[in-house]
Amino acid sequence: MPAKKKKIDKLSLAKKATLKILKMMGTDAKATFSYSEENDEILVEIKTSEETGLLIGHRGETINALQSIIGMIIRRNMGEWTRVIVNIGDWRAKQEDYLKGLANQAAERAKETGEPQTLYNLTPAQRRIVHLALGEEKDIYHVVEVHKPDILCFGYDQRANLEDVGNELMRRGISAKLIRLSPYKPKQYKSGKLA
Repeated sequence: MPAKKKKIDKLSLAKKATLKILKMMGTDAKATFSYSEENDEILVEIKTSEETGLLIGHRGETINALQSIIGMIIRRNMGEWTRVIVNIGDWRAKQEDYLKGLANQAAERAKETGEPQTLYNLTPAQRRIVHLALGEEKDIYHVVEVHKPDILCFGYDQRANLEDVGNELMRRGISAKLIRLSPYKPKQYKSGKLA
């Protein structure tokens, strides 16, 4: 099946599933749909004036369940996984800002105490946001200095230059073996498609 046809089918399938679920929930919410070819993801923006809390749910449980169900319907019908992002109002942006703040607070505590900090009860998507936020940290070698691991593994699609990383670690007096992992089904499991 041509890529353009698959995109249209995924989008129409997402639209059909979302509207049916919203109707079954008894809500009068409206939804708009778009497809990001760059990220191979479907964006579903739900608009409602009075039922925002109902559709988001406690700690985002409903919105995340809706997102998972739509993704599973597409997977079942199309035979491949497509990331689906459901947003209501600006909930996702607010959630991301909150998680970035939480990550930065934990990073500051770790620097002050020298002890690792744990963030509990995060979904995989929330962990991804935290990791991305911490990846923007200015001194990315701090964690390595604290824990002094024997081995550092890098994903095949990470942009780190192992020679540069090795030189920086030697400069800091850290001797860790650096490994670049080989891809495993990269079209199916590329890190940009997970979470």
